[in-house]
Amino acid sequence: MENEVFSLLKEWCDRLLSLQITEIEDTSLSGALLCPACNSIHGRCADAVYPLLLMSDATGESCYAEAAKQLVEWTERNVLRQNGSYYNDVNNPWRGITVFSCIAISEALLHHGHVLDCETRGRWEKIVNRQANFLYHYFTRENYRTNINYVASCAAALACVWKLGGNEKYKTRAAEWIAYLKGNIAPDFLITGEYYNHKHTTEKGCKAVDLGYNVEETLPNLVLAAQILGDRESMDVFARSMAAHLEFMLPDGAWDNSWGCRHAKWTYYGSRTTDGCQLALVHLLEQDPVFGEAAWRNLMLYRRLTGDGLLYGGAMYREAGEPPCIHHTFCHAKALAAMLNTGFKTAPRQSVALPREKEYGVRYFESVHVHLISKFGWKATISDYDMPEKPSGGALTILWHNAAGPLCAASMNSYSLVEPYNMQMPRHSEEDFCQTPRIEYLSGGKRHMSINDTGARVSVSESQDAVNISVSGHLLRSENSRTGVFSLRYVFSPDSLRIRVLSEDGGEYILPLVSSYSDEVRVSGDALQIRTSKAVITVEASVPVRLKSAPNERRFNPVGGFLTLPIYAELKPGEEIELRLRVTNS
Repeated sequence: MENEVFSLLKEWCDRLLSLQITEIEDTSLSGALLCPACNSIHGRCADAVYPLLLMSDATGESCYAEAAKQLVEWTERNVLRQNGSYYNDVNNPWRGITVFSCIAISEALLHHGHVLDCETRGRWEKIVNRQANFLYHYFTRENYRTNINYVASCAAALACVWKLGGNEKYKTRAAEWIAYLKGNIAPDFLITGEYYNHKHTTEKGCKAVDLGYNVEETLPNLVLAAQILGDRESMDVFARSMAAHLEFMLPDGAWDNSWGCRHAKWTYYGSRTTDGCQLALVHLLEQDPVFGEAAWRNLMLYRRLTGDGLLYGGAMYREAGEPPCIHHTFCHAKALAAMLNTGFKTAPRQSVALPREKEYGVRYFESVHVHLISKFGWKATISDYDMPEKPSGGALTILWHNAAGPLCAASMNSYSLVEPYNMQMPRHSEEDFCQTPRIEYLSGGKRHMSINDTGARVSVSESQDAVNISVSGHLLRSENSRTGVFSLRYVFSPDSLRIRVLSEDGGEYILPLVSSYSDEVRVSGDALQIRTSKAVITVEASVPVRLKSAPNERRFNPVGGFLTLPIYAELKPGEEIELRLRVTNS
């Protein structure tokens, strides 16, 4: 049977080699990877040393090991600081990023160091010991003012270096961080602290949680650290936390981070600049076979979103004409290396249902004020999470159907480069377009939106033949200037989703539906139909619906990475309207 993990990893590694700068002797460029999307060099590109060294070991071809050596030397020349740390990029002074280089080089040495010559191996060992010494002093309980993914990764880095060289102080500190960070697991078992103030609590009592970072960086590195230290009790705790996070995996292997506090970096399969969920899942296989199923489905999503040897940053980047940033590939390649080094090569022998494939009705995560719906073939997420820089207001942040796949996927309320060196500016879209379904009211040239209201309230009722979600709130500008009240009601039933909308001020309801350029679109009065390769999506309304652009035009947003066809329905002050969404097989 073909080793599908290895096949994909080799495709990625070969493409990375083609992007390595080898013909320019300038020391600021030679050895680095040039990103075709950002037209620049990412300071973390040497994270690829781990998968590259694995590839050299597996194939016997020295070109991969040589590429890894050149990457390390470029990094040492260009982002090394006097205190032994690395900067995030040549123009970004964040030093906590050192944790990821330390893990990558240490893992490369632990699993494949025998392919290196003695001089290079010795040099790399000195580098990771220098990095570990910096991290030991840099991340302490006294000065811990950063996102939790860094200190979780610090635990992994110190554990790796302890295993490599036997320095007991690193083992002790790694164990201390593991014990401390278990205190950041909420009662609903989501990991909290993905914010500069890791103890932050919102007005609603919510915690700082980001699904993408939790499943692709924090939990993987906590699991890695616990596994290296032989801490079975902590492995059990982290398995239970991963099981809670797994509630958010969609049937196609995507991670529903449509609501997380770092949702600006959502990529549908995970997050930008993070390392991949498989790093944790493959170490937890003994706990529950569902972890292996999740690892495989997410891997297959990587495969579908790979083009020209690189992993694209979202589901429809290629169709939108947006190039792939190499950050996705050299980071997530580490997850594939972890899969191979644990013997995970092909699909599980017996398929296991993911939690969200079960028709359970509604599940609520109190730490983030997010409701998950799985009923009648619908998968949906409703969020009134009151952390900044993401959609709230009882927004429908994910709508997914068994027959069609993704139908709605939220984006930032207004797209901006929150992390300029870690996000992409769209090349083919001059206008920022929010992809989140919402009410909009224009007053004095300013947009007031339902998704800006972090104070909105959500209530739920269920019956045998329907799931009802009711929302009440106020339309707000981004500066929190409040206008009239609004109400939304989502009614999920076997044959349709009905969305009832009322705005005291009027305005319009905007429903951006995921749609490819190849879809057939028909508009007729109060109805619209989209025919895809999988399904027919029909929207009927109590008022005329319209498009503000031609039926063959689409809007793109880098968050989630979807093309959408926005549908507009007029709202008259104080009058409720209803939209009915039906999905049938093609």
